[in-house]
Amino acid sequence: MAGLPEAVAAVCRCTQSKKQYGIEFRPVEKGTWRALWSFPLSEEDAQFEGFDETVIEGKIVYEDHYNGCLGCGIRGFVVCRKCKKLCCGTLDGDIFHCPWCGNSGKVVYGKIAFRAGGNF
Repeated sequence: MAGLPEAVAAVCRCTQSKKQYGIEFRPVEKGTWRALWSFPLSEEDAQFEGFDETVIEGKIVYEDHYNGCLGCGIRGFVVCRKCKKLCCGTLDGDIFHCPWCGNSGKVVYGKIAFRAGGNF
């Protein structure tokens, strides 16, 4: 797709276990990204690979075989309003508790934006 990377990876963290992992995304069309698979990712590898160099913004759709969060298995995402980091969508009602910065708040549904990186 002209002007869009072939694929990017983002760092995500489980809201229950606090386990960090990576997710590969591919563009479907401008403003829509497909989550393909999640994979183990250490903090050192995430920094080395630069998985925070690109902003993904828009709607997320899921590949049928997307394996979800490596901590709890859920397939959804939440982006913290405070630190702007990606987390699995495990919710306590409609209240979100960020595993990165500890922020809590009501979940707002809609398009999301977060940082990812790589062009592979």
